[in-house]
Amino acid sequence: MSLAYYNHVINPDGVSVLGINNSVEKPSPLPEPETQNQTETSEIENRHAITVEIRSVYKLLSTLMFSLTFSYFLLFPFGYVNTVDMIMSIVSHYYVFKNDVKFLSIHTIYLILRFGIAMYLKFIEYLGYYFVYSFINTCTIITLVADHNNIIRSQFQRRLDNVV
Repeated sequence: MSLAYYNHVINPDGVSVLGINNSVEKPSPLPEPETQNQTETSEIENRHAITVEIRSVYKLLSTLMFSLTFSYFLLFPFGYVNTVDMIMSIVSHYYVFKNDVKFLSIHTIYLILRFGIAMYLKFIEYLGYYFVYSFINTCTIITLVADHNNIIRSQFQRRLDNVV
């Protein structure tokens, strides 16, 4: 780039301005800077690519609770509570093996509400079931969130190490 093309000129009133020397060839334009959108898009794609697997212990516990729900449903098939519990348990069990925490959270809230209703109505046979199942789901959700945060923290640390 030729700096001779541009002149520093001071006007009579003392204001400095940039002048152009027409006798010198004009320099080539600067290259286009890399757009921010490309780097932001790749970061967003990397963010969505993070998958955390539910640990096999929680999958086993979910299977045990599903079998308990199923056996209780077979023993008392006529109650609407057992039917709703069975449907919710089937869907929750499916999402646990799909490693999706969204429905697991909804199922946990349902179990906590049902636990409160069972306490209010003094359905002692349901109290243990709702408590244990909601405790297992809560532990699963906490573990998934902690694992996800550890993965993000390690990726962030790697990026910081690469920058420095």
